[in-house]
Amino acid sequence: MKHICVIWFGEILACCLAACAGHDGWTLEGKISFSRYTSVLLTDEAYHPLDSMPLRDGSFRMELPGEVEHPYPVVLRFVNREDADDVMEMPLMVENGTVRLDIGEYVRVGGTPLNDALQEFLNGLQDCKEHCARQTELGAEEVEKLFSAFYLQQISIHRRDTLGAYLFRQYGIHLDERDGLEARKLLNID
Repeated sequence: MKHICVIWFGEILACCLAACAGHDGWTLEGKISFSRYTSVLLTDEAYHPLDSMPLRDGSFRMELPGEVEHPYPVVLRFVNREDADDVMEMPLMVENGTVRLDIGEYVRVGGTPLNDALQEFLNGLQDCKEHCARQTELGAEEVEKLFSAFYLQQISIHRRDTLGAYLFRQYGIHLDERDGLEARKLLNID
């Protein structure tokens, strides 16, 4: 009887550990340092609401339960109830796991592969902006070419995942004609 109880306890423990090990669904744990924002709205890419909540000391937690079979982008919209024009947006990728977001002087996002990649994109974008700001002799056309090359590079890196298509939809307007055609080819867009 003693062995049966030990085996039974072991099976229950194994089942509990297996259930806790996997993470079905998407969880977002976030913090924003700007107190003027009082609520956050989670939308799909077309701005259809998915969830919303008030911010508590700038913190929030949202969940989209259930297995995420195909990752997809969403947009967080931070709202200032005193000024309807004061809205800050932050894109994120929905995939199984927990995403951590911290918005202050810098934006930090990560915790899942695509959101880690999004952070790398944001870091690269900031580096590109700072490079252009330091190169005061650059003309507008040269700056446009630098950004076009950066966006194409990022789309190319992510051509096989959801982030690449998202970057093309959001930043494709900044691609010059040649880079735009190359991006379409990489993403198999006719």
